[in-house]
Amino acid sequence: MGSEPFDDDIWDEFRWEQHINAIERKSVQLRDFITSTWGEGSPNWLRLLNEYKSQNEVIDAYIEEELMYEEAYFPEDDDWDEDDEDDPDNDLFMSGDDDEVLKSLGTEDDSGSEDFSIEDLEYLDDIRSYTLSREFGISVLKLAGSQMEQKKDAILIQFVQTSLQISAKLAAGFSFGFDLEVIGGNIAYCKKALDNSNKALEMLCAMKDRPWLKAADYFELHEVLTRVRNEIGMYIQDLRESYRNSLF
Repeated sequence: MGSEPFDDDIWDEFRWEQHINAIERKSVQLRDFITSTWGEGSPNWLRLLNEYKSQNEVIDAYIEEELMYEEAYFPEDDDWDEDDEDDPDNDLFMSGDDDEVLKSLGTEDDSGSEDFSIEDLEYLDDIRSYTLSREFGISVLKLAGSQMEQKKDAILIQFVQTSLQISAKLAAGFSFGFDLEVIGGNIAYCKKALDNSNKALEMLCAMKDRPWLKAADYFELHEVLTRVRNEIGMYIQDLRESYRNSLF
C-alpha cells in the first residue's frame, strides 16, 4: 500500500510509522543502560513476575514501563512551550499518581461498550482488542510462572515478551488519541500490535510439541491469540476509516 501525500501539519500512518521507528531505535540504548543498572540480562517481565503478587499487577507494570520507554511525542510545533515539558499533565503517556494513571488507561474493571464506535471510545478497556490481548497476556504470564524451570527456553522467553507487547502497543496507540492530527500515530502502533500477534502465533506453533505445554493449554492460547489478531485487524480498519472520513 502506498502512502498518501504528506500534509505539513497532518501525518498519515506511514509517516508516523517512520517517526516511531526512529524513536524505538533510540530507546535501545536506554533499555540497555537500565538493564545493566539492574545487573541482569533477564527480560523485564521476568523481573516483574518476582516483584508483584498477581499477573494483573505484572501486566499493568509492564505496560507502564513500555509506555515510558516509547517516549512518543508530537511533530515539532512552533508554539511548543519548553516549560510544558515539566508539566505532568502534558505527559503523553504516564503522569501523576499511579492509581490515577491506571484509571485513565482503563485498567480497572469497567465494562466496554458492546457496540463498537470510535466516537464512543473513552477508556482503553473500551477497545475490545486491548481487553482480549491483556487477558491473553495474563494467561501467558500464568504459563510462564508455572514453568519457571523453562526460563532458559529461548522461544518461551521471546513468546512471553512478544505476547505482552501486543497490549503494550495498543496502549501506546490509544495514548495518541483519535484526533486527525494524531490518529496516524495510533494506527502505526496498532500495526505493531498486529505484527506482534502474528509473531506470537508463529512462536506458539513452534512450542506445540514441548513436553511441558499441555495440548489443552496450547489450543486455548492459539484460539484466543487468533481472536486477538483478528480483532486488532478490524480495529485498524475502523481507525483508518475514521482517518479518511476526517480528511473530507
